[in-house]
Amino acid sequence: MNEEILNTIYSASLEFGENFHKSILEIVEELYPYISDEEKTSTANYIEQTRDSIERYFCNQYDCKNENVDVYLLTGGTQTNAVVIDALLESYEGAVAAETGHINVHESGAIEFTGHKVMPLPQHEGKINAVELRKFIETFYNDQNHQHMVYPGMVYISHPTEYGTLYTKEDLTELSKVCRDYGIPLFVDGARLGYGLMAKNTDVTLEVLCELCDVFYIGGTKIGALSGEAIVFTHNNTPKNFVTFIKQHGALLAKGRLLGVQFDTLFTDDLYFRISKHAIEMSEILKRELAEKGYRFYFESPTNQQFVIVENSKMEELSKRVVFSFWEKYDENHSKWFNELKNDKTVAVLTAGTPGDFELSKEVREKMGKQYIDVGIAEEHAVAMSSGLAKNGAKPVFCVCSSFIQRTYDQLSQDLCLNNNPALILVYYASVYRANDVTHLGIFDIPMISNIPNLVYLAPTNKEEHLKMMEWGLNQNEHPVAIRVPALDLISTGEEDKTDYSILNKYKVTKKGKDVAIIALGNFYKLGKEIADELGDITLINPRFITGLDEELLEELKENHKLVITLEDGAIDGGFGEKISRFFGTSDLKVKNYGIKKNFPDRVVAEKLLLENGISKDLIINDIKEILNK
Repeated sequence: MNEEILNTIYSASLEFGENFHKSILEIVEELYPYISDEEKTSTANYIEQTRDSIERYFCNQYDCKNENVDVYLLTGGTQTNAVVIDALLESYEGAVAAETGHINVHESGAIEFTGHKVMPLPQHEGKINAVELRKFIETFYNDQNHQHMVYPGMVYISHPTEYGTLYTKEDLTELSKVCRDYGIPLFVDGARLGYGLMAKNTDVTLEVLCELCDVFYIGGTKIGALSGEAIVFTHNNTPKNFVTFIKQHGALLAKGRLLGVQFDTLFTDDLYFRISKHAIEMSEILKRELAEKGYRFYFESPTNQQFVIVENSKMEELSKRVVFSFWEKYDENHSKWFNELKNDKTVAVLTAGTPGDFELSKEVREKMGKQYIDVGIAEEHAVAMSSGLAKNGAKPVFCVCSSFIQRTYDQLSQDLCLNNNPALILVYYASVYRANDVTHLGIFDIPMISNIPNLVYLAPTNKEEHLKMMEWGLNQNEHPVAIRVPALDLISTGEEDKTDYSILNKYKVTKKGKDVAIIALGNFYKLGKEIADELGDITLINPRFITGLDEELLEELKENHKLVITLEDGAIDGGFGEKISRFFGTSDLKVKNYGIKKNFPDRVVAEKLLLENGISKDLIINDIKEILNK
């Protein structure tokens, strides 16, 4: 293929995304001058050639074990979703999807218009969980009235998800097993598939999709094509008379040559994958630029879908000059919490020379007026001032990075906590996933803060807990309170946290089981949940309180548990887990603590550091099994 033409397609695809552009149509004509006028308007001829080409590409290039792939070209993603779902489902069946799934949110009721219900499941960073899926289907069939209900007839997922997050091969394997156990197809929306396949560290390939999914599609519209998607049935499972379904839904393009030319071009010289890789690289550049400007991101997305958290005031400013897409609210009103503080003249927000780290933009600081205080690079001064303000009836809120709170031990201990002054401290970047320079480590806050008397240190696991803890910490007057602000994605549960945090050191049991109890603190709660979901009938606990023990609950664990696992995102020596170990020290119950060994790691990738410390779902599960078998 002419390199100049290829480059033109490449640049045009990147520049115009989903838009039509004259240069691409010109390229279509240049590439295929040998086709007769009659063939140019023929749907069948060229589509058949392209289908054969893509099928060979799958089987030869990716060594697909199943050679029974069947490819169909359709006009767009909405049509593809509607056609596939309608063709695969019986009239009484619905499609199970994440509550944030495209067919449940941004498809304008197209699926419901076919007569099929979308059945939403809870989403976790845009993904559905195999354990929850199985429970959902089991619950349906266990209901004696299920014949009066919509049957779960298929599972729909997006890869990448609507949040730019990715399923792993393990995730797909687990979902596939559930689907095959119940005899329902697994359908993967691949509108942005190229970006998922080319993301760093992904283990999902076309071969994996052919093996584990029943049908998926290769999105062209969002990856350089004028229009069109390529549906792939993977196991010789194409619905009978599928073309008829396509035509009934108005998705059969008379000028089928257009679809064929585009996909043939995209799958020549790996153009499809080069476009996808380039888009991710460009996105990373943009992400770095925005981060340098002080913007934060809702997810650490490995694809070109990046979700920027923008202040309401900044949104208003930007809307005067640009048009942008608003995805969803980060909270009720980003930085609304700080805006509401403005109504309480006793509140003072303090920083130590780093307001940008806490989303305290210039606009927010100006609105706060005298209630905002920046003491410069002097965290010791900020703690002492917070103590004095609290002593005299004010409500100070000190925002500080984890690595810098270490400078303030004397002021925390001998001033704030000794006098039991009720200041609120928000500790940011406390995690192996954040600052990793040896001079800015965020892993030592728990051993330091949690061992100072009178201080209550809290570790929220979701947005609702975080907001409730801040509300309580600000308005109570019994203790100095610190909150370990989540360093990972601040996920919303959709349920209000009604906990009374004035009742100290009460842990939350989120899953009751036996033999093994996992106490997963803060940022590592997600890991604990993943382990608990895989092992099944075990106990999962969200402690929330770092500085105290729920002795009543821990005593109850002795009755039907053999092993307690503690997980903490920080230094293990002198940390949270050791307090649990000390409590069970004289009992028969075994305890294993997971955290980072005492060290000064320097610029180590978080995932590598965790593995070096034996922290991953698979490693911990193996440890649990070995301990129980001894």
